Amino acid sequence: MGDDWFHSHPQFAAYVYRQVATIEGVVIGEGDRLGMWLDSWPRNVAVLPRALASALAAGFAPSLSLVRDLLALISGRVKQMEQVEQTEQSPLAQFAQHKRVIELAGLSWSIEACIAPVLVLLRLLRDAGYEPNQDFVLPDDGWPGRVELCLVEAIGSYARDEPGVRERVAGHGRGVAAMTAPVGPLGLALDRVDEPLLTLLAGLGETACAAEPSLPLSLLDRLDDMVALSAPERAILGRNMPAEMAGRAEGSSLGVTRQGVTHRGDVKALVPSEWALRDEVRAYRYSRGELLYRAQMGREPPRLRPTVLVLDVSATCLGAIAEVLRPAAHYLARALLQAGEPAFLLAAGGDNTTRALQHPSDVLEILAARTLEPVDLVRTFDQARGLREALAGDSGMEPVIVLMSHIYFGAEHRTLNAPSHLRALFAEYPRHSERPAWTDRCERWQALPVGNPEAIPDAVARIME
Repeated sequence: MGDDWFHSHPQFAAYVYRQVATIEGVVIGEGDRLGMWLDSWPRNVAVLPRALASALAAGFAPSLSLVRDLLALISGRVKQMEQVEQTEQSPLAQFAQHKRVIELAGLSWSIEACIAPVLVLLRLLRDAGYEPNQDFVLPDDGWPGRVELCLVEAIGSYARDEPGVRERVAGHGRGVAAMTAPVGPLGLALDRVDEPLLTLLAGLGETACAAEPSLPLSLLDRLDDMVALSAPERAILGRNMPAEMAGRAEGSSLGVTRQGVTHRGDVKALVPSEWALRDEVRAYRYSRGELLYRAQMGREPPRLRPTVLVLDVSATCLGAIAEVLRPAAHYLARALLQAGEPAFLLAAGGDNTTRALQHPSDVLEILAARTLEPVDLVRTFDQARGLREALAGDSGMEPVIVLMSHIYFGAEHRTLNAPSHLRALFAEYPRHSERPAWTDRCERWQALPVGNPEAIPDAVARIME
């Protein structure tokens, strides 16, 4: 290797060669197709230098084989790991059917984005009594990017069988490659993966975690505040509005594949989830035009605009109501962020915390903000008006205020002047489906029952049309 810095730090060089030794089975016999450039490597090898550099930056120095195996678990690639034949299966593969591993793999993230939950697991391993540090301290004049570059060159040199490299790897890595995986601590760590942590990961999303692998790790102190969502609600957090809204208009020509949903159609086009409802519930939703049917042809997605998102985070909107409002608010906020539209979150209740939505961690506040104090409607709408005025000059489109609360919001304040350009999504309490109190004050509104997360994207799109 030609890096003078690398050779001037023998302890670091020994560490890098030791890491190459731990994944020796991945590259032996593959030298013909492995090259210096990452895009010519098997993907499970190409991601490892960045993964280890990210771990070092977060304060861990695990073996590269442990990083590789955790990535394989979380990405659901245990059986597809690109290793040579006859390579022994990792001891960690026994966790492939663990409930939490299945849920993490269910995120369906790229292997690059999976570095983020790997860092979280390394923290949980430390908490479970396993120290994922191999007696290594990053040199004062080193940094994670330099570690990544040195590891890239070391693996490439090893794969190309450059003179002396294999001997150095064998010398520094003697006994390391056969290192026992921390099976016991990993089981304890996986048992600590819970709904709030899964909600945190899903709330940040694949793109943000791929760009900043340490982001979830830095937000672990917010877990106690997180509104824990079940798997169906978490699935909404990762959806993109344009893709979801690309198929709701009707069509009846033969040979056209059904895609998207609509609120009218024939009985044969009902989505399967509607048949799971009790007969009387299905009849009631039919009478209100709320049943979902498969559609055949698409429509253009709604045009997003500068938005003040007023989310009721008071005690009246916790529990089942939160399972409607929080995914809906996150879905809209994420779409605004991706579209580059300026937006504010006003967490209504108590202190009425306000935050500009400029980063995935800002959007995460939607899943964490909560208070036991009620909403002061006068103060809340005064703030919303002020924020809307601040957005008025940022776009050619008229800013809107989107309220998300329960159906009884404002029932005791019917004479209160509502702000202009008000739109709303109301969540119905279980077994209560009255008309929301403030529908006559809204440009557009939608009401959603609990327990039907698949209806959230369409309802949000209708509000934003």
